[in-house]
Amino acid sequence: MLRPVRRIRSANEQSSGWIELAEEHSEARVASGGAIRTSAAERVATIAHLSDLHICDAESPGRQEYLDHYGRPGHPLAPLVGSVGTYRPQETLTVPVALCMVEVVNQIAAQAAGTGRPMDAVILTGDLTDNAQGNELDWVAAILDGGTVRPASGGLSSSWVGASSGAFRAQYWYPEGHRDGDDQWRRDHGFPMVDGLIEAARAYFVSPGLDISYFGVHGNHDLLLQGTVPADDDVRSLVVGKRRYTDLAPQQSPMGILEVVPGVGPARSAHTAGSPTESVMSDPAR
Repeated sequence: MLRPVRRIRSANEQSSGWIELAEEHSEARVASGGAIRTSAAERVATIAHLSDLHICDAESPGRQEYLDHYGRPGHPLAPLVGSVGTYRPQETLTVPVALCMVEVVNQIAAQAAGTGRPMDAVILTGDLTDNAQGNELDWVAAILDGGTVRPASGGLSSSWVGASSGAFRAQYWYPEGHRDGDDQWRRDHGFPMVDGLIEAARAYFVSPGLDISYFGVHGNHDLLLQGTVPADDDVRSLVVGKRRYTDLAPQQSPMGILEVVPGVGPARSAHTAGSPTESVMSDPAR
């Protein structure tokens, strides 16, 4: 008899849209003679397929989170701008999620995937990093090969846009709240308050590494900032520097977003000399 399969199900769905998840155990899978029956075809390989880990330095000043606001439902220009996709409220949690994936793959490999054949390899099909940054690639290597990883950059405290110590902008989720207001994600979608989340997400983690060989290919996020912006000298300076752009310049039309983030082809940074900025800690590791 094989071990019960663990499943994740929806639980406590709220009218605001937030859905809590819960773990449940299904009926145990029963195999005849101790192995799952398969066809008579020869089994030539057993692989695990992982894709789009998007290991993200969410504190990087190169990211253009502010553009996302103009395409979100409720903004008057959203029907024209469309989805921008430069901000995700869970983006600071990518490393602990990837560590869980490594542990699960190792568990499956140890059980021979229920087929009686050892697992041959893990295939990684791109977007291992999110912003093509050096520190993100170091984190990926530690996760896959085994080692200690601290998914933080810049200073001792977080400079992520959702950090309570920073300036308040309602379009970002503040998991620990903010003294200056209630963000749209909690108000409109029921996102929770999670005390201590930010520092817990950037703490030191120890990865066991994958127990079997892995093979990977590049994705657009492994070469381009946020998967769209080529790393020219200006972008490199911005990513490792000490200023983050926080909005469009007063003279810029939001419709210009369609020019800097086109539907087809590479994008570019939207800032100009007049764009507002805020201070962050520089970090050459990016």
